[in-house]
Amino acid sequence: MANRPSNIPADVLAKRDGATSAPARRDAIPRVASIPPFWQFKPSFGLDFYFNTTGTLAAGAGSTVTLGGAPAVNITPDYEGVVAGVNIFVDAPTILINVVWQLRFNQSPVPGWATLTTFPRAANSISIEFSGPLQVPPNTLVDVQVINNSAAGPWTVGVEVTGWSWPVMKRIWSFGDGE
Repeated sequence: MANRPSNIPADVLAKRDGATSAPARRDAIPRVASIPPFWQFKPSFGLDFYFNTTGTLAAGAGSTVTLGGAPAVNITPDYEGVVAGVNIFVDAPTILINVVWQLRFNQSPVPGWATLTTFPRAANSISIEFSGPLQVPPNTLVDVQVINNSAAGPWTVGVEVTGWSWPVMKRIWSFGDGE
């Protein structure tokens, strides 16, 4: 037909005119790639990190123990990272427990992650998970400090920290800013 309306797709016109169905034009559909940020989902080239350690927190207000030590996570200067989750643990707590776990970067408490705790209760053990993601900058030591805020204790405490890291992407183009 010479006077076909221009707003009707060719495959619809072909069916209307009694012809066989024309193949769909998939190349006319734009392809879109959705790449999530590295801090939200681990990239295929990401490296998992994990440490799980326990220690004894002495009785007495102000007593501390740092969990991490040799198995702590050290994000090197050419990597960035993410803490995906922190799991705190205490063995045989009582109603007198008043303990705080502080996730730390380079020995400084991370805001929002500096008062991980449980309410006082008697139990065989307590394990509580706090999930991220929490971005970790390059050149960062990740550890956890546990603080006793009461005279009670001693307590066997523990922590598990999980996440991943990836190489810092170097900028290979310039926006005219001198770099």
